[in-house]
Amino acid sequence: MGRKVQPGIKYYRMECEHIRNTKVRLLYNEFQETGYWIWQCILSRSYEDKGYYFDCNDKDALELFASEVCKKRVSQVEEVIRGCVRRSLFDKGVYDMFNVLTSAEMQEVYLDATAERRRKGTIIEMVPGYLLITRDENDLKRWENIHLTGEKTILPRNNSINPRNNKENPRHNLQSKVKEIEEEKTIAETPVLPPVPPAVVSLDPGKDLQKEYEQLEKTKEDIFHFIRQYHPEFIQPYADFWNFFASKHSLPKITAISKKRKQHFSVRIKEKDFDFPNILRKAKTSDFLLTGSWFGFDWLIKNDSNYLKVLEGNYDNKKTEGQNNAESATEEYLKKRAKLEEEARLRAQR
Repeated sequence: MGRKVQPGIKYYRMECEHIRNTKVRLLYNEFQETGYWIWQCILSRSYEDKGYYFDCNDKDALELFASEVCKKRVSQVEEVIRGCVRRSLFDKGVYDMFNVLTSAEMQEVYLDATAERRRKGTIIEMVPGYLLITRDENDLKRWENIHLTGEKTILPRNNSINPRNNKENPRHNLQSKVKEIEEEKTIAETPVLPPVPPAVVSLDPGKDLQKEYEQLEKTKEDIFHFIRQYHPEFIQPYADFWNFFASKHSLPKITAISKKRKQHFSVRIKEKDFDFPNILRKAKTSDFLLTGSWFGFDWLIKNDSNYLKVLEGNYDNKKTEGQNNAESATEEYLKKRAKLEEEARLRAQR
């Protein structure tokens, strides 16, 4: 049995050229050295504490982080956080859904930094709902001893199956790959195939998803992961997920699931654009929706146009003239700077 340790890491890599990254330059243009400093403080605390994310949910902890680590007012830190999300230095979807700061790059860095200790048997826990990188079926070794919160399976150590550089059938379906390996096992009498990560394998056709959901711990993250993984066609997970959203934004909760609700939902869930978590992610940023007495779960599933309007941004907050002017000025500055850099490069080549 592998041993569990604190998730943080002591060292992390930083690309030398990150200061020329457009996202970083835009952040600096908006907040100057204060923005860059706070961003670096967030990265450092993320790697040191959680390993690959920064949790903004505890307001007291955030205030202490601002005053003791950043040496700035918490309002400044919150403003820079919004700027980092806007510039895609942190993933907007995860932030809007969970109030957590992370990025695909942070997660790649974390996997690389923990590879050696995981190889020696240390178990690392990660939250499925936060993951932005895909577990490659041909690279199980990279994910060895990663335990996804809420799952019973620990991704196995495996040096013989699905090697990293295997170029044969790279797009082969994972279930077919499992079947293929099991057939080889029968012929060669090799050891039993280690468990396949449940996050990339569908449930068996005969398995009852509703029973699976009943056994699930009903946290917001687990429900989100369940919806994303299985796209269930029964209403309960979506109703529970809505209630978390409603509780946070002082909206009416679902207390009973009527026949009419089931009928409306059964129609919506079959529509390819009905991405419920993404709908709520968009709705969260709309003051018009959150303050409307008519807005609720029933309004979203009532017809095929209401939720589409949300996804298309019809209810998004309007940018102020100052925000538009600031973005235009930043864009103009970057164009001029790029032109000057190109001219300097051409002069150097002469």
